[in-house]
Amino acid sequence: MVTEFDKLIPELAQWNNGAGIDASSWISCIGRYDFLLGYISILWPAFVLYDDCVFPGLPDPKHYQGFMESLGGDKREVEKVMNHQHISDMFTASEFPLTEDAALVIGRVLKEMWSCKLARDFPDRAFSVEFFAEDRQDAGASDPLLRHVITFCQTVPQRYS
Repeated sequence: MVTEFDKLIPELAQWNNGAGIDASSWISCIGRYDFLLGYISILWPAFVLYDDCVFPGLPDPKHYQGFMESLGGDKREVEKVMNHQHISDMFTASEFPLTEDAALVIGRVLKEMWSCKLARDFPDRAFSVEFFAEDRQDAGASDPLLRHVITFCQTVPQRYS
């Protein structure tokens, strides 16, 4: 995937008295190690196994049990719901406005990274990592960016016994 960062990050063109800067050099100038460490939790999560389900961190047991009850014990559906993330909710206080193009790039890259990490962490399990964007009708028309959702689940349905 070739990403045209200069089109996605308008600030790049303003650097060097308008001559611009590439994304890697820009990050070298303004980046912070503490932010990078925080981003790792999103880009390369510490997936955990909980009750034969996989989550990007330990779930709240009451929250998990509530979803198990409401979804009829279908662990695959519970994983899909509990693991879903709206791209537009990742940085709620961001000064940089999220665009449709940026949400697409972020979602597609997260899908690739999570797929690799899940396969590495759980080689004996199969996963479906899905990034929904253009075709989501259920997100509501008030904010089209809410259509950009990433989630994952195991592909073998699990039932609560």
